[in-house]
Amino acid sequence: MPGIRRATAVALAAVAAAVLLAACTASLPAPAPTASAPATVDACDGLQLEVGSVIPGPKLGACVEERMRAANTFHATGTVENDKARHNTALVSFDPFQISLDTDDEDDPHALIITDDATWGLFGQEWVSADSGDPRATAMTPLTLLTLTTYSAGSVAELLSSADAWTVSGSADAGWTLQPGTPPSMLGVALDGAALTVGDDWLPTRTVATGTFDAMATTFTQDYTDWGSELDFPPVPAS
Repeated sequence: MPGIRRATAVALAAVAAAVLLAACTASLPAPAPTASAPATVDACDGLQLEVGSVIPGPKLGACVEERMRAANTFHATGTVENDKARHNTALVSFDPFQISLDTDDEDDPHALIITDDATWGLFGQEWVSADSGDPRATAMTPLTLLTLTTYSAGSVAELLSSADAWTVSGSADAGWTLQPGTPPSMLGVALDGAALTVGDDWLPTRTVATGTFDAMATTFTQDYTDWGSELDFPPVPAS
């Protein structure tokens, strides 16, 4: 179905992000233990951001999930290229949980708002609730599921853990580059050519990856900004 294919492709623009969203993160010293409480374990303890460092996938996944939740918010812009180029933007907050996704795809829904307890899709100029019983709500399912998988901190951890290890392969003014050993996977599909750029704070600034979905080879590029910033989310539609 062309509509679902395109909606899926747009949502997957973020999948690269998810796969790479990960980056790694700075090591912070764990607080010293006290008599009244156990020491806090830092998931990033021992990880190094220097050329040649190798980080096991599961350790990177745990580290990144912890740091993503600590940063709490981010803004992503991306491009997905297969039969044509499509663009998306996303605002994400973990607490309170909200994702606002916009795409320039011609197929509806071309925007989503997802919160802890509700999801809406934009059809033309009308917001439709996933729980409304409106027949159009079924068209939201592929984009909704992929968006949740892409931007959930827990899902990102799983994606990173699916690669055996990530290696810091180089550095530049824009940040540090990390590449996986074995390709990470999403929905059973290996993502090849994966590369991640992170800043000195270990938060992602860019991700790139290629995978084949719905018989289409697709390249995803995502840029990340505004980690930990106060974001201007659109108002949640009235119930």
